[in-house]
Amino acid sequence: MIEFRSLASSSSGNVYIVTFFLEGGQRVRLLLECGIPFKRIQQALDFSIGDIDFCLLTHEHMDHSLAVMDVLAYDIPLYMSEGTAIMLNLAEDVNILPAKKTAEIYGRDKNSSVKVLPFPVRHDAAEPFGYLIASGEDKLLFATDTAGLQYRFPGVTEIAVECNHDKGLLAPDTLEPWQYRAMRHHMDIDTVINYLGQMDLTKCRRIHLLHLSSRHSDEAAFVGRIYKEFGIPVTACAAG
Repeated sequence: MIEFRSLASSSSGNVYIVTFFLEGGQRVRLLLECGIPFKRIQQALDFSIGDIDFCLLTHEHMDHSLAVMDVLAYDIPLYMSEGTAIMLNLAEDVNILPAKKTAEIYGRDKNSSVKVLPFPVRHDAAEPFGYLIASGEDKLLFATDTAGLQYRFPGVTEIAVECNHDKGLLAPDTLEPWQYRAMRHHMDIDTVINYLGQMDLTKCRRIHLLHLSSRHSDEAAFVGRIYKEFGIPVTACAAG
């Protein structure tokens, strides 16, 4: 079983706590991103930082990496691409994951593990990743901050995917040029639906929508459209 918990999901900060419950009562708990003040992460965990086995980072932007030095200071193993590590000046301090190569990452007790497959995504960052995280039959697909996705994975049981905006709600003449360019690096609702339509969703139990724009998205409409299209429970993660 997978428990997916969102602490923050917006351009102001992103953090997700994911727990894989394994056979024999064991579990692996990880942070996906660390883009909010570390004290907020501590509070969400009731200050039990030792419950976190490791942290995965998708890219170097501050809304995903704000608390990276605190994560390291608390001896939480940190994994990311080489490009991300270089941009954060952490190449000597973190674990580097090669793209498209599955790594087995162990929990703190060394008796439990999950398999992590990093894959490239399309974003204005040095070497951004999405992740397929799996243990047995449980598979989580996590992809945020990307203009689109080219990789498809069979047997996914949960999906957490960016659904940033609706192109119909964009008014380019009211946006600053940098804002309009930035929107082009994030997935819109139609792109998300098209991608999910090409996936094998027969085992998927829930879809989590990430990083909704505060101005150019419609949470209820997004949830309704995706549920109507695929008949799978949908959750829109709050900004936090």
